[in-house]
Order: sequence, then structure tokens, then C-alpha cells
Amino acid sequence: LFLIRQVGDTYYAEDQGLAHFCSQILSMNPRSRWLGLLHNEIHCQITLMEAGLRLAEYRTRGGAEVPFVIHIPGNTMIAMTLDAKERVSEKNLKSLGSVAKRQPGTVRLIAFHLGENAYLSSRQILCLPITWIA
Repeated sequence: LFLIRQVGDTYYAEDQGLAHFCSQILSMNPRSRWLGLLHNEIHCQITLMEAGLRLAEYRTRGGAEVPFVIHIPGNTMIAMTLDAKERVSEKNLKSLGSVAKRQPGTVRLIAFHLGENAYLSSRQILCLPITWIA
């Protein structure tokens, strides 16, 4: 089975062999590879839960980018980003803050990183190691 799923302006291949192969050719950027893995994990969970959840992304003309926004029925969402570094960058934290300011309802913010420890950022955003879910 081969599927291409679109989330906002980003496309994800769901054939794992092809996705892995393409990630090596198209980008040696570690963040891109981690984003692909995170997309697969999130998409599988959403599909299995069958709870009316919708996966999207958030981008602004000003440069804010949040690759994963899960819309939950009842005006709630979870916004997630990823940094391929030991700690989450200020830019990614600001992007998450932008989602919270511009979206109505309850917004939960999570940032993933390649470090080993979870922490709460200065902006009160939960920062988790990517290895906790992938």
C-alpha cells in the first residue's frame, strides 16, 4: 500500500521503505527525518483512536511554523513542534506561542527535542525528548 498524505503544505509518504529512501536522497537534514517519523507516529495514533481528530499544520507569513496541530472536537487542539537539537530553540517556542494566541479554545503546547530530559521552558511550554514517543 502506498499513500501520500498532505498536512498543510507538507507531504508525507506512508510507504515506510520509500519514505526512508527518499529522506536519504532529498534531505540529509536530521530534523526532516525526525519530522517524518513523528508524523507517522501521530498519524497512526489518530487513525487508531477514531475520535474525530484532525491533523494539520500551522504557518504564518511571518515565519512561524508548527508542523503538527491536532484538532480535537470541542474547540481543543494540541500543537507540536520539533527541534533536532538538545534543547528547543526560541524560534520554535515563539511559533508555538503564536498558535496559542491566534486560535480560539484550549491549546496544549508540546515541543520535542533530541536531548535526554524533559523540562518546562521559560514560556511554560512542555519540552519532551523525542525518544519518549518514537
